[in-house]
Amino acid sequence: AAATAEDASALSARLISFGSYALNCHSPDADIDVLCIAPQHCTRADFFATGPDSFFARLVADASVTELLAVPEAYTPVLKFKMRGISIDMLFACMSAHKVLPSPPEAILS
Repeated sequence: AAATAEDASALSARLISFGSYALNCHSPDADIDVLCIAPQHCTRADFFATGPDSFFARLVADASVTELLAVPEAYTPVLKFKMRGISIDMLFACMSAHKVLPSPPEAILS
């Protein structure tokens, strides 16, 4: 059976930019801060996993991604990498109260 839009929504995370980039007050060499908000079945361990089917492995396999560094033990755990030469800091949050994330993603923050 083909996956439905509901199935995709239940399995999807949301990406929200924040910091200087989101406020449109960044310099050309600034990084982009991104928060990855996942539904309850995704864990921090999943986000930082390094197995062959992991998000990390997909980033490693992407030729446009360089300087990939996972820092899961940091006070604010983060994936740091460059994509097409742009520095990105990606943080992770799990919404344990949501099987499916609210839409639009900004509704999560209100």
